[in-house]
Amino acid sequence: MAKYVQLPDGGLFPLRDGEDPSDALAEAAKLYPSVFGIKAKAEGPKPETGLLADVKSSARNLLNIGRTGLGALTGDTTAAAMEGAKRQEEAAKAYTPGFQPQKIVDKFNSGEYFGAAGEAISQVPSAIAGLLPSVG
Repeated sequence: MAKYVQLPDGGLFPLRDGEDPSDALAEAAKLYPSVFGIKAKAEGPKPETGLLADVKSSARNLLNIGRTGLGALTGDTTAAAMEGAKRQEEAAKAYTPGFQPQKIVDKFNSGEYFGAAGEAISQVPSAIAGLLPSVG
C-alpha cells in the first residue's frame, strides 16, 4: 500500500519505500515551493522606470550603436552586429520605456479617442526624455 506525507496545505506527497519522511518533505518543497510558503526567486532586478530611465536607456542605446559601428569598422561585421544585438537585449531588460505608442494605438482603435489623446499627452515627457541624449 502506498504511503504519503501530508503537506502544509493538506495535500499528500508520495513516500517511497524506506524513504525518510523529512527527505520526502524536502523534495516536495523543491517541487512545490508555494505550498511551503517559499517565494520563487526573482529572475533579476526589476527594470528601471521613469524619465531618468528613459534618458539612461536612450544614452545606452546611442553608445551601443557607436560601439557596434566601431566594431564593424575594426573587425568582423557579423560578430559586431551580434554583440550589439546582445547588448540591446540586456538594455531592454534594464529599462521599461515610458513612451509606449502601442497603448495609444490600442485606445484609438477601440474608439476611445479622448483616452488615446490623454495617453499621448501623458507620454510626451517620456518621448522627449528619450530624445535628449541624441539631441545632446
